[in-house]
Amino acid sequence: MSNSYPAVVIGGPPHSGKSVLVYTLTQRLRELEVDHYVIRACPDGEGDFTHEMPPITMRMLKDRNKRTFTKSFVERVRAMLHQRHLPLLVDVGGRPTSEQQERLFTQCTHAILLAADEEGLQQWRTIAAECGLTVIAELHSSLTDPHELYAEEPILRGRIHGLERQALVGGPVVDRLVQLLQSLLSQSKEDLRHFHLSQAKECTLDVERLARHFQIPNGRWQPSDVPRVLEYLSAGEPLSVYGRNVNWLCAAIVLHCLPAPVELFDVRLGWVALPVFDQKPQQENNEAELVTWRVEQRADHLRLEIAIADYYLDYDDAPLLRLPQIDPSQGLVLSGQIPHWLLVATAIHYRQRPWVAVFQSQLDPHAVVVSTQSDDVSIGSLIYSSAGAS
Repeated sequence: MSNSYPAVVIGGPPHSGKSVLVYTLTQRLRELEVDHYVIRACPDGEGDFTHEMPPITMRMLKDRNKRTFTKSFVERVRAMLHQRHLPLLVDVGGRPTSEQQERLFTQCTHAILLAADEEGLQQWRTIAAECGLTVIAELHSSLTDPHELYAEEPILRGRIHGLERQALVGGPVVDRLVQLLQSLLSQSKEDLRHFHLSQAKECTLDVERLARHFQIPNGRWQPSDVPRVLEYLSAGEPLSVYGRNVNWLCAAIVLHCLPAPVELFDVRLGWVALPVFDQKPQQENNEAELVTWRVEQRADHLRLEIAIADYYLDYDDAPLLRLPQIDPSQGLVLSGQIPHWLLVATAIHYRQRPWVAVFQSQLDPHAVVVSTQSDDVSIGSLIYSSAGAS
């Protein structure tokens, strides 16, 4: 069933505003409740967080996460595209090699082309044609000229103004593009949901429906919502957690269910069980490992920074992972651009600490407490733990 879902490449030369456009489109599609997922097929550490966090923090994290294309990266992204469980928007780099085109773009179905000039568009027309992509829009980006809709048929053509970070883009061209994507990506939402939930092993929790039940504005959970979510759920009961989620809420829900089994829906993998990790016998990090880590001492807690060595971690490699032995007497903040299943499994591993909190870059400089053994720290409370502290 996965290959029947559209995968739309957003392609264009470097610095044409592709990532800003992708962020705008995914936010608009979320508001319309169009099930989809964004794949960043370029290993530069970029994601929604780069448009939502303070600019200084964004630059610092991007500097820490500069990566280059490797064969393993290309193959892993190809597998993600091939095995997709939802419709995709695919944010690609500005200078794809012939190998990347063949391995990645041929797994996709459609394309939106964006460039500052006609020459840039022509380069990407050639790429789209070679890879068999159906072009649904050709757009010019400009920081000075106003929005203009050139044509809607046979494909959308127009100019978009103001593709700058930290802002959503509007205008008639973007509005029409959102309508096109809504039509293309909106295979029956209920059919898609029922198909996924039918494969769950345990009682299911649809987090997006839960947000509507609690009347969460735009589905944007706040740390203060965590206690009432946990009060709503039965402690210690098996659960299958489904739907778009934030890392700290996901971790709090799973920890609330322990010791019962819990599985998560990963849009790249489908339903996954949470792995159990060994501890490292030494405090030294091994840069050759699949996951690297750094323990930082803060004034009143420890902070564990986790990073994936090659952008994408294969879930099947989880049994090979080991986590560091750290002081069990201190509270712990977990941080890293890692999949939910890895972060939640790490939170489980360290849950006996006085408290465990999860850092989310959009909340910088705070982390959200997801587990506590202390009378002085409550679940859902905030811990000051800036990403910029040394």
